[in-house]
Amino acid sequence: MTDCAIIGGGVAGLTAAVQLARARKSVSLFESSPKLGGRAFGFEDAKSGIRLDNGQHILMGCYTSLLSLLNIIGSADRLTPVRNMRLPFRAPGGEEHLMQALPLPYPLGQLSAFLRFSPLSLRERIRALRVPLTVLFGRTDSGTHLDSIPASEWLAQLGQTSRITEFLWKPLILATMNAVPEQTSAGALSVVLREAFLAGAKASEFLVPDTDLSSVIADPAERYLRESGAELHIHNRVKAVSQTPGGWQLQCADGSLHQAKTVVSAMPAGQLTELLSASNFGNAVTIDVERFQPSPIASYYTWTTKPACDDIMVGCFRTTLQWVFPKGELQDGTWLASWVISAADELAEHTSEDVDSLLRSEVVSLFPHLDAADIVRTKLITERSATFVPAPGLSAFRPVTETALPGFFLAGDWTATGYPATLEGAAKSGYRAAESVMKCLG
Repeated sequence: MTDCAIIGGGVAGLTAAVQLARARKSVSLFESSPKLGGRAFGFEDAKSGIRLDNGQHILMGCYTSLLSLLNIIGSADRLTPVRNMRLPFRAPGGEEHLMQALPLPYPLGQLSAFLRFSPLSLRERIRALRVPLTVLFGRTDSGTHLDSIPASEWLAQLGQTSRITEFLWKPLILATMNAVPEQTSAGALSVVLREAFLAGAKASEFLVPDTDLSSVIADPAERYLRESGAELHIHNRVKAVSQTPGGWQLQCADGSLHQAKTVVSAMPAGQLTELLSASNFGNAVTIDVERFQPSPIASYYTWTTKPACDDIMVGCFRTTLQWVFPKGELQDGTWLASWVISAADELAEHTSEDVDSLLRSEVVSLFPHLDAADIVRTKLITERSATFVPAPGLSAFRPVTETALPGFFLAGDWTATGYPATLEGAAKSGYRAAESVMKCLG
């Protein structure tokens, strides 16, 4: 009998497993798919043979739980930092803009980035400062008020015009929460601003992986777990769980039975609900699955005869494309870039040919030194349930780690982490689940 069975091999499950293995607890990890990593994984492109991500991710210096995991499994050196909040932007026609903080003491450095955001007039930049100043010095934690209203409403209350929101707050909300301001709770926005952009120079650093996400998270975590003696059951779905005198029994799709003193569910909310129902525990853990509305992220890869730019990352204004991450020159002489479209619901309304035609034209418009003939290949990948929408009022329905079932704990970016659906939220939930397991084991 193992100390803990973890159901789900995404970031939350891997984090819990690594923490327990590090504490010398015996661990069995179960993953229903053929790979670890959940929604953060890389794969080999069949045509080029190179590794691509199912979706571009960036980390931030405030991701303390995830960075701790990467340090333990030995992959933190695969992250390239972008310091001083330096974010170049492009608009159609090649119009260039920049956000960059001055090297000043906290919080002056962070606030200076908003004052130097070039798409806005000086008057608009000063008006935009009302939001971070309110987060820093105002009352943004008064009960559930901010969580109950949309970010768009809160921004309007703070005097943010539609133009300021369009150029500053909407791109930030899309990038960090994969939703538009009208869908996002003001509470979620205040958390992102406080934790990521207003908590010091180190916290506001962007960290861009220099390789695919499987090589950064899943693969080194798997090596660490195997070397620690953990049992990994990959491509083996847990069909049901039942209580035993010593803890829990798991029944898998291959017919095998596994005993564990405790269980951590690191599955998505819908899959957990199905498992509990099949196990006759549907009333023990109540999850309002309909509250967690999925939001897609699309990644558009381009192979071009010359580079789009030489920055680590560039934001895009007034286009469907929102960010571009140049990946460098490949062996065949082409240049690879990954373009991101968050909250990509509208793409589903068009044919793949129309979407490709639109995005090709936007690439050329944003970087006029490229022309249509320079784009030799494209590939569109859509992760349809990349995150959940951090809607107003949702935090009241996000469950805590402990459940009414003894020795049965929850992890996942959808649980009550205080964060939106991010890699950090997933890792934080894994840490909390591991702590609860160790407390339960004594």
